[in-house]
Amino acid sequence: MTLEPPFDAIDRGGMAARIEAIPDQIEQQLERLHGFRWQLPAAPEWLAVGAMGGSAIAAAASFHSRAGSSTQPSASSRCVVVTQPA
Repeated sequence: MTLEPPFDAIDRGGMAARIEAIPDQIEQQLERLHGFRWQLPAAPEWLAVGAMGGSAIAAAASFHSRAGSSTQPSASSRCVVVTQPA
């Protein structure tokens, strides 16, 4: 087995070709979106974030950093579940 091209023997799913195609796919999508007219929806009344660990900390920090600047109602709640091994 070798890690030199061609990769057919070790890359039967064609993953290397898919990765190599990513820049072209990005360029094609940017061209498609160039003339797209973006319309933002109305602001939601509530936003719920479900997260664990560091993601939950980031969500809470983001919420608390904006809590005083928002004119919309807001609430924050945390839930910690502790279990014992059986």
